[in-house]
Amino acid sequence: MDFPTLARACAPAVHISTLSAVVRHESGFDPLVIGVNASPHRNIRPKSRQEAINVVRDLIRQGANFDVGYGQINVRNWKWLGVTPESIFDPCTNLAAAQRVLVDCYQRAARQYGAGQLTLYAAFSCYNTGNLTDGFSNGYVSQVIAGAGLPVPPIARVPVPTSVPVPAPAAETGVKDGGAASAAQPGAFASPRADAFEAPRQDAFGKPAPRVFGRPVPAGRSQAPSPPGQVFSR
Repeated sequence: MDFPTLARACAPAVHISTLSAVVRHESGFDPLVIGVNASPHRNIRPKSRQEAINVVRDLIRQGANFDVGYGQINVRNWKWLGVTPESIFDPCTNLAAAQRVLVDCYQRAARQYGAGQLTLYAAFSCYNTGNLTDGFSNGYVSQVIAGAGLPVPPIARVPVPTSVPVPAPAAETGVKDGGAASAAQPGAFASPRADAFEAPRQDAFGKPAPRVFGRPVPAGRSQAPSPPGQVFSR
């Protein structure tokens, strides 16, 4: 099953272009990659699902902080997401977990900023850091957008409250993401995969509209992702 088909089946609440942008940046579309959050950051690329399961069991015994799969789901969030070493490497389960985190983050951002591109960008920040702002200052938001082959809005055109940092173009941030995809393949985002992002959908990134998700997302009570320690990514 190709990625767009899988994404629509397993994470229907998130727009395909939105999810593709995140997965491209997080894992380079590798369903088995394991990113170990250490200094330096390292990636493990198992050859099989069983090998991947064995690796994460060892990492858990060591008390390591790590992310896995398509969405690089952090081990500290597995409990509230209801996943295990055996289930997290299932592509559908991993994407469903990524959807849950993204929707939760979007709900949190929407309560603060309303509908629009800023809310989407703040949701990306939350996915990476657990809060709505740090993903701007560490370069994650601009890298996700640029990696999707889309222009990063210049500062003057982004109506952001003064308390929220504005993403600068990736080349100007001076921050290199330690994510699974970028650490293993420096040029992983230079040539976007056509089957996953063949034609960027304008309703996801092109204009301030709440159509970044496949269906309306209510701004109700949600489970807050684990904060600090950059638990969703590096």
